[in-house]
Amino acid sequence: MKSIMNKLNKISVVLLCLTALMNGVARAELPDKSAEIMEHLKFLGYSVELFGKNSDVIRAANPTNTLLFSKYKLGMMVAAIYKVPKEYANSRNKLYKKMNEVNKTIDLLKIHYDNNTGAIFSSAVYTGIYQKKLFANFINEFNDALYVQNEIMTNE
Repeated sequence: MKSIMNKLNKISVVLLCLTALMNGVARAELPDKSAEIMEHLKFLGYSVELFGKNSDVIRAANPTNTLLFSKYKLGMMVAAIYKVPKEYANSRNKLYKKMNEVNKTIDLLKIHYDNNTGAIFSSAVYTGIYQKKLFANFINEFNDALYVQNEIMTNE
């Protein structure tokens, strides 16, 4: 398990660096590229919709995850939102320890607890402009990181 996580982290860092180098500091152009991004997400098996005050967020859902995409600094933020698992409902300390373990183990995404909503957010930033191959690799890596996160959160 540890060697898989190490490989995942190394691949994630390399992909993010390559994306940044190839695309400079250009924005991911959401919602300018929303139609292309939404079509790509549909191709990957997600049902998609625009929502938010200005229809500036893409919601993409499949049987495993619901992802939210929005503009963020030099790119596009992608986030997955979860309810706090039942085993942590009465122990914030235990929850925070597990979340710290996730953050130490996975470089691609960061996990945090939102006191206002009581939800767990896992997020990462896609940098640069939208390109099909780079975006597909990013989504693949993000989903792999979510899988590892789930393994950490559910194992005692």
